[in-house]
Amino acid sequence: MVSFFRIRGDTLQIAIDREAIVFRFFGQNGKFLEQVSRSTKANYILKPQDTYIRTTIVYATSTNNEGITLYLNPVVRTTDGKRPKMVSAIVDLYSTWVYRIIGFATVFFVGFNVVYLRRKLRKHRC
Repeated sequence: MVSFFRIRGDTLQIAIDREAIVFRFFGQNGKFLEQVSRSTKANYILKPQDTYIRTTIVYATSTNNEGITLYLNPVVRTTDGKRPKMVSAIVDLYSTWVYRIIGFATVFFVGFNVVYLRRKLRKHRC
């Protein structure tokens, strides 16, 4: 479990409640930046060009010695220090209903044919 995750000055600090096999830091486009092995704490010094940092933590469990990976939410930095504008999801009602109708029609068609073919096969056997 993550004990703390914070930014102090130009340093991203992370601590967990047990020893990790490895902490890995990734930047823009999944570029590997740095790793810290066999520790309960890790620090990453943010560079001026770092606008995105994602951390993964791999730790062993009693049932999996190869490790379980914990993916932390990324840290995103902007030039003005404000939160980046997030695009909201928009529901496409037309496509949603078309897919629903096609889906229900398919289920009905398959169900109807199964029942019809079973009755037809029973008649031929008798």
